[in-house]
Amino acid sequence: MNKFKTQINSKEYNHLVSLPKFISYYYQIKETLASQPKTILEIGVGNKFFYNYMKGQGFKIKNCDFDKSLNPDFIRDIKDLNLKQSFDTVVAFEVLEHLPFKYFQSTLKELKKASNKTVIISLPYSCISLDIQSRLRLPSLNKISNISINIPLLLKIKIDKKNKEHHWEIGRKNYPLEKIINILKQEFIIQKKFQVPLNPYHYFFILRKKSN
Repeated sequence: MNKFKTQINSKEYNHLVSLPKFISYYYQIKETLASQPKTILEIGVGNKFFYNYMKGQGFKIKNCDFDKSLNPDFIRDIKDLNLKQSFDTVVAFEVLEHLPFKYFQSTLKELKKASNKTVIISLPYSCISLDIQSRLRLPSLNKISNISINIPLLLKIKIDKKNKEHHWEIGRKNYPLEKIINILKQEFIIQKKFQVPLNPYHYFFILRKKSN
């Protein structure tokens, strides 16, 4: 079994908090709830925000990490989960890019084996974005309705500065979005895919297992 060194010191997880990050947490929770799971497996312990929220809402959730110092429910290498149970929804948020790309598809197979029906992942999308949104509210119409006008403008420009913690990112040389989508389609049905509003660095994929 191949071993990898921990790329993020566990003390640094508490610093992974910002408005864009909280917006991503919202979509992590929203999309997981939409999958209507009874059981959830989260790959990667992180700062336990998602884990603690879902557990607090009464969901049966377990987490998995190869770093035993983080006290995960399962100490496993994502490349070889070898779990004795499966879960309705398996999530891996900003995890897969920490492995060399050659393991991407085989790791997807591991997530698929651990899931009964749904896998949700998010990956970094390396681009410069301009997202313009405005909301128009007319007080005189408050009792009737709110009128909202959202004008998104997204400029996707490749950037060269690399994240030292990541082996790869969508949008970088050799990793176009189309390539990632094609690999995902080999293993799953893509139910939904989107960039997070106000945090387009995070790209979500909601995946459903194919029927045998």
